[in-house]
Amino acid sequence: FDLAVWNIVTSMFVEKTIKLARPDIEDMAQEQHVQDAQDADELTRIFAALDRDGSGTMSLDELHGLIVHPKFHDYLRVRGIRIEDAELFHRMLISVAGNADEDVDINFVVDACLRMKGVASSMD
Repeated sequence: FDLAVWNIVTSMFVEKTIKLARPDIEDMAQEQHVQDAQDADELTRIFAALDRDGSGTMSLDELHGLIVHPKFHDYLRVRGIRIEDAELFHRMLISVAGNADEDVDINFVVDACLRMKGVASSMD
């Protein structure tokens, strides 16, 4: 009888420990939100530094320079974002933004980059 009670107590302890060890969904969502905000700030700084004309938008030429920029390329690679074709990516951004203009707002580009994850590429 003592052994059975001890097994029940042990299993309850282990079950509660496992529940506590699992990350809470709300905590994970909060951590992701904080990480996305930090990533947005970093991307905005990178874009601003490479915005040659200071317009607050990205032209195709500026995007080409951005994609070959080592810091930006590494940043995207770490996030699981692959942009292989700058021109196609730029056309996609213009299409999604609904721009008639050839330049895309930097904040829109930041948002688009943050939304792309995994094996996303300009072809997606």
